[in-house]
Amino acid sequence: MRWLDPIRSVFFNIVFYSFTILFLGLAVLPLCYFKSEKRVRRMVGVYCSSSLWIARWIMGIKAEYRG
Repeated sequence: MRWLDPIRSVFFNIVFYSFTILFLGLAVLPLCYFKSEKRVRRMVGVYCSSSLWIARWIMGIKAEYRG
C-alpha cells in the first residue's frame, strides 16, 4: 500500500480543494450576506465534518478529540 500513498495524496488534494472552493462559493458565502450567525456556524460545522470524512475516506486518517 506504500506505493499508492503519493497517488492518494494527490487525489486527496484535488478532492479537498475542489470541495472547499465549491462549498465556500455555493453554501457559505451566500449565507454571509444574510448575517445569520447561527446558519453560518452550522455550515462551518458541516464543512469541518465533511473535510474529516474526506480525509478518512481517501487517506484513512482518523481524528480524535481530547480535552
